[in-house]
Amino acid sequence: MSVLVTYRNVLLRLLKQGCNPYSDNLELHQSLLTKNNIAVTSVSPDKDYKKSDPTPDKTIMTVQEGFDFEIKLKEKIVNQTTKRGL
Repeated sequence: MSVLVTYRNVLLRLLKQGCNPYSDNLELHQSLLTKNNIAVTSVSPDKDYKKSDPTPDKTIMTVQEGFDFEIKLKEKIVNQTTKRGL
């Protein structure tokens, strides 16, 4: 409920500042950005970023080994009633 109150307050403030919901408000948006000294910058990805292989040294499991491994992990954290269903 508090989110809706926040949305309402923001919308009322924008409407009081001259925002028109039926037209393009680019000029109003730009004037508000310059008024508040907010600079819009684009972030460029780092060119030196190298993608690495996520599992270079790990051995590959079969599907059954993967299921068995996951069940061993889950047995440590699940309740006894859940284990009966397995």
